[in-house]
Amino acid sequence: SSGYIYCVGGLTSSYTLTSEVYYAPILASGGLGAWTSTTPYPVGVEYSSCSISAGHIYCVGGDVRLHQTDAVYYAQISASGVGSWNNATSYPVGISSESCAPGGGYLYCVGGDSNSGGAYDSVYYASTSPAGGLGEWSSGGVTSYPLDVSEQSCVTTTGYIYCVGGYQAMPQPGGADILTDAVYYAPISSGGTGAWISATNYPFSIWSHSCVASGGYLYCIGGEVSLEPEVGTDAAYYAPISTQTAQLTVNAQDTSGQAITGYQTQLFHDGYVVEDGYSPAVLTLNVGLGYVIQADDYGSCHF
Repeated sequence: SSGYIYCVGGLTSSYTLTSEVYYAPILASGGLGAWTSTTPYPVGVEYSSCSISAGHIYCVGGDVRLHQTDAVYYAQISASGVGSWNNATSYPVGISSESCAPGGGYLYCVGGDSNSGGAYDSVYYASTSPAGGLGEWSSGGVTSYPLDVSEQSCVTTTGYIYCVGGYQAMPQPGGADILTDAVYYAPISSGGTGAWISATNYPFSIWSHSCVASGGYLYCIGGEVSLEPEVGTDAAYYAPISTQTAQLTVNAQDTSGQAITGYQTQLFHDGYVVEDGYSPAVLTLNVGLGYVIQADDYGSCHF
């Protein structure tokens, strides 16, 4: 952010948690300048999710001493590094390997691993303050992610959140870990996330990768393609992000041609309600997707 990259915590080569924080300038040539140590994180941690919003870095959860924590910390960032870390509103549950992304003055977090060993489909969001800090976390008004997932990569852009890949940890004894190539996106707002919509799958199942959105494209790099044994990849892929929309007005009338107002109208995609209203209803569609419209349970129209 603002020409710098920041890295927080992790696991050292001797398999100990570290609280070290480093940052480096991003050069105009695309490379990086020298890494510099800055204010350490309050605890040694791995698998936390860190995001930058309005000149502050926010880190949510993570593995701390063999368990997931609900702690959230934030700090101001600048060309001089990271300032003092402060406590923010705790996450609703102990969590690690979730993916958090900022957008429109809010921080959205998707999925993650629980202390019981299972993955979540939960989505929570909280407002960010220009002065630093978070409001209360909420799941109200949000749609759960279609999968129980962790170590996916989520990004926000142009009013949507996009999540790529991940794995589903099965808490039952002997349960297998399942990787996914699924990609989903959903609209974001001050009221949470809307319905999740499936997008073009990633070329292969992937976890622990990193994605960014820039210039109308989604770029993903690296990650692991197998759990046992763990096998990494250096592959990088990109795809255009389509945000082209169109509006559709749905009117209702009786057999004599008289307009009827107040009929509930629902717009479905992939089996989920993505928008609703009352006739005459004005609905927003993403160009290139298929939809079903249903009016007051009397009938439906596919297009």
